[in-house]
Amino acid sequence: MVGLIVWEDMYNYESGIYSPTSGEIAGGHAIRAVGWGHDENDELYWICQNQWTDDWGENGYINIKAGTSYIDTWALSCLPDTNEI
Repeated sequence: MVGLIVWEDMYNYESGIYSPTSGEIAGGHAIRAVGWGHDENDELYWICQNQWTDDWGENGYINIKAGTSYIDTWALSCLPDTNEI
């Protein structure tokens, strides 16, 4: 999971690589980072799954430009305790 700042224009994201361009800060949010990629300028972006339903973004996913929305500042992960299975 990664934390980020949600800007108002993120609610209207449909495709491509998101970087905040307009609006005010709407609040904080946590989403699941599932991968990364590089655009045509070799700039890094994060591939993330959001819980705002499959009707939002790219079937529930968003590509967020690294270094924006504070997405690179907070992350959390864990490993399951396989001894209890």
